[in-house]
Amino acid sequence: MTKAPPDPRERFTQRAEPYDRGRPGYPEELYTWYRERFTLKAESVVADVGAGTGLHTEGLADIAGKVWAVEPNDRMRGQAEERFRGSATVHLFSGSAEDTGLPDASVDLVTAAQAFHWFDPAAFAREVERVLRRPGGWCLVWNVRNPEGNGFTAGYEEILHRFGSGYAAIRASWGDPEGIARFFGGSVDRRLLPNGQVFDFDGVEANMASSSYMPPVGTEGWGLARAALDVLFRRENHGGLVELAYETLTVTPTR
Repeated sequence: MTKAPPDPRERFTQRAEPYDRGRPGYPEELYTWYRERFTLKAESVVADVGAGTGLHTEGLADIAGKVWAVEPNDRMRGQAEERFRGSATVHLFSGSAEDTGLPDASVDLVTAAQAFHWFDPAAFAREVERVLRRPGGWCLVWNVRNPEGNGFTAGYEEILHRFGSGYAAIRASWGDPEGIARFFGGSVDRRLLPNGQVFDFDGVEANMASSSYMPPVGTEGWGLARAALDVLFRRENHGGLVELAYETLTVTPTR
């Protein structure tokens, strides 16, 4: 019997804490562009779908009147609840991309950061159509490592390919034109923003541990991957720090 693939909503249950600690944030330029591109105002409502621990949601809170952070995973949403405790702008919601639970025609912008590749594109498209009020819009976002950015990033990518289960396929799904076409049949605009992130060893170790395709912490595979990371870090660090060279990719419908 063929083993069913893991439920994407549960892939990060055991990785929520390192995800919150080790994943990169998003450049300030992204949020400035959101405000201008989608004409966001003080009363605008944004739905951040697949919000995870709230890394992308955090910047949205500065440019909108209300942000619905929709996240199906209890552990990930729990990290977000800690991040936004006391916030009058961000509201956590237990829902999925395919069934957010949000009211009809209730939001001005739908975003999905580092999450769309886990969605059912057609079901998400129907949900976006339902919750958007006109002339609302949507944006898909990924932080993508650029192995040509520096020696550490190139070596880190090699470790992920060597020890990660299915990493090549997951990486290829980020911004995948076929998946986006199933979500939105029209033409799209793509933008790349630089987004380098500086880490000490604990930070980059958390980054690796947060990746669902990597061996779980405590396993033999994790020990081998961590040892390779230690060698790379010792070779490439400057003053105990390394930079992971990221680019933030945005995909929006062509105007």
